[in-house]
Amino acid sequence: MLKLDIEGEEFNVLKDISGLPIRQILVEIHTPTKSEVLQKWLLLCRLWLRGYRQVAKNGGDYTFVRRKR
Repeated sequence: MLKLDIEGEEFNVLKDISGLPIRQILVEIHTPTKSEVLQKWLLLCRLWLRGYRQVAKNGGDYTFVRRKR
């Protein structure tokens, strides 16, 4: 499990997580500006393409689980 609350750096850290053996990601996604809203959606798409599915959301806190391959 990877848990991130890193005040806006989640976009950079999660940019490329391919190859890491992480099954579950808990992340607080900050979206105070318009450009960061776009970054948020790009991040969600990247996670989806890598097999992660959102299973919970509470405010800006997201939980993703990678499906078994």
